[in-house]
Amino acid sequence: MPRSEMQDLGPVAVEAHFDEQGTITPQSFMLHGRRHPVSDVGRRWTDGQGRLHFLVMTPPDRIFEIVFQPANLVWRVVRSPDRPRIV
Repeated sequence: MPRSEMQDLGPVAVEAHFDEQGTITPQSFMLHGRRHPVSDVGRRWTDGQGRLHFLVMTPPDRIFEIVFQPANLVWRVVRSPDRPRIV
């Protein structure tokens, strides 16, 4: 998806599960004072700056990109256009 279609929504609080191998799985995030439960986690990747990216789906079929910055332990959200998709 072209970066021009994405909107950085800034830093957010994220509830995530860290398993014994260190795998991170986002469970929910707070955005504009509202908790968004994660119903599905799709692609995940690490960019050239060491940030971990996750494509997540929240009800009703909204796709968000959540980015974890391990260097400063900050999560950010980038939302894709509001249209139903499959993660």
